Amino acid sequence: MHVSTEVAKGLAQHQGNLYLNGLIILTEETASALAQHKEGGLALDGLTNPSAQVLDALKDHKGWLSLDGLSRLSQRHARLLVAAKGDLYLNGLSELSDDVANILGAHEHDLYLDGLQSLAPTAAEGLSACKGN
Repeated sequence: MHVSTEVAKGLAQHQGNLYLNGLIILTEETASALAQHKEGGLALDGLTNPSAQVLDALKDHKGWLSLDGLSRLSQRHARLLVAAKGDLYLNGLSELSDDVANILGAHEHDLYLDGLQSLAPTAAEGLSACKGN
């Protein structure tokens, strides 16, 4: 499922959390419109392979952001998401490289990685710098 930019602009006016987990395709323009949602969190757990442009737009969302559909995260994508302006849910990740963990450690809000199956000590050290609660 996907939504048009016009529909996304309307949804962004919603007060409260937006759960749009059925979305599997998101354009940069639609992501930018959804990022304007200011009254709660944004769940986009249906996205499994968003582009860097989509993630760059979503990082501007001011509430929590859930991207639990991601099963892997590149360094490039981690650099974009670390700038997210709220809590970040990445519970679909089962492993993290040391490099990605070091990047995510710079996130200034809560970081949820409930899907991790294992974590190397060096990756744990990188994540320990995260400033969330």
